[in-house]
Amino acid sequence: MNGFYGSFMRKEKQMKVYEYDSYEEYVKVQTEINKEKLTWCYVKKRVIQKIVTKMPELPKTVLCHGTRSGMEQRWFQEYLPEAEVLGTEISDTATQFDLTIQWDMQNQKDEWIGKWDVVYTNAFDHCMYPQKTLQTWKDQLSKGGSLVIEYAEAGAVHTAADPVDATLTEVEEMMTNVGFKVSKIPADCRHKGVLIRGTI
Repeated sequence: MNGFYGSFMRKEKQMKVYEYDSYEEYVKVQTEINKEKLTWCYVKKRVIQKIVTKMPELPKTVLCHGTRSGMEQRWFQEYLPEAEVLGTEISDTATQFDLTIQWDMQNQKDEWIGKWDVVYTNAFDHCMYPQKTLQTWKDQLSKGGSLVIEYAEAGAVHTAADPVDATLTEVEEMMTNVGFKVSKIPADCRHKGVLIRGTI
């Protein structure tokens, strides 16, 4: 495994990240999976509500990554009607949905650096470059902002569709390694997942 990711131990083996033949293959696979699951929503509305209520103050800006049909954005907007809310989706289907742009969540936009009070995703297991992506998301946070990752080990399967195979502990270690203080937000997530909160 590429040393860039560090030596994160997963029981008897290291964390694994699926190796694509090219970045173009990654985009192709993720776009195909998006289109197959376009009508299916992973996040629960009450999880978004829990995130909002557990922030020290009401967020004014929220960025959601890997949002498929954009339900995250709509629910954040419902609970935070005065906030600026935006989502990213790598697939060209992004243009079909409000509050969504087509963008690879792993890449930075200069205008996003230091802007967002909350960066939320349930798609961390879809990263091709997980630790680089965590650094990207960290840089997007405003002063006092929070990265919230909804993560379920059951979804960590090391396939082309879900490339990251990591335990919860390994994800927390990666977050710590890029400078986050890590805690959890109690919530009823899908597949017995958890909300991992990273602050700077």
